[in-house]
Amino acid sequence: LTASWRFEAAAPIEAGGTGHLDTADEFPHIYGAVNLDAIRGVAALGPGDGTFRWPTEFVAIHSFLEG
Repeated sequence: LTASWRFEAAAPIEAGGTGHLDTADEFPHIYGAVNLDAIRGVAALGPGDGTFRWPTEFVAIHSFLEG
């Protein structure tokens, strides 16, 4: 990855306060364009029961874009 990045807590929840940030897990935040050769696999992140369902499989980017 050629862009600048760092682990940070999730963004504040709109009209929900910032209390969750004190104990939140940190996630990678990328500041800039992602170079294509840094992408190892892609998948769609789908909605679940009031949350998101993480994909169980990742595919090459060209397969994802063609599919």
